[in-house]
Amino acid sequence: MFGHELLDFISTHAGHQTAALVQESFGGESFYIPKRKAADEKQAFIEQHFGQMDTRQLARATGLSVRAVQLRLNRPISKDQVRLPF
Repeated sequence: MFGHELLDFISTHAGHQTAALVQESFGGESFYIPKRKAADEKQAFIEQHFGQMDTRQLARATGLSVRAVQLRLNRPISKDQVRLPF
């Protein structure tokens, strides 16, 4: 078909016309497609509503357990972040 793995996939699943449009619009450019979603929607909700809702309300709103919400609240922000020893 197109001789390109991604364009052939698009052609097979979304149609030849869509693949041709992608090729016309983005041909010659290089893109990285991540394997996972960039952001965890539940984590974003928890962070956004922390302080406004208690852990039980956050758990109910996200479909997580109270303990899962607590664990997410205690996650390090970065890999370099360490806990203080007290």
